[in-house]
Amino acid sequence: MKTTAREFAIQKHGDQKYGDQPYVVHLDHVHEVLSRYYPGIMQAYRDAAYLHDVLEDTETTVEETLTFCRNLYNTALEQRKLHHKQSKSWGLENPINRFAQSHQLVELKQQLPEYQTANSQVLQDVVTRLG
Repeated sequence: MKTTAREFAIQKHGDQKYGDQPYVVHLDHVHEVLSRYYPGIMQAYRDAAYLHDVLEDTETTVEETLTFCRNLYNTALEQRKLHHKQSKSWGLENPINRFAQSHQLVELKQQLPEYQTANSQVLQDVVTRLG
């Protein structure tokens, strides 16, 4: 199951209120304004509308997010190195790539609860950065 930026923000803000309404009302309003005035805006910026208060208003830390990203990067890199080495010795033609690893993120999030709080697009970006 892919966690959307909106779902992640709702989870992190929990019972926090915006005035007398659930905090998501504010986040939906920011998203709506951004989409209305910039209809062709990239999805990443639309997601940022939901995430803009997560670090400053919740217990989520930059360190928490960076730790997930660093661990994922190192694991994905090691997986590629190992697969490349085995591909050469076994004569395989299709080494593992970012697309295969991105598909594996769904299973990773299901098996490792600590990754369920990390935004899926952030994790996909980590895998993409490996090249």
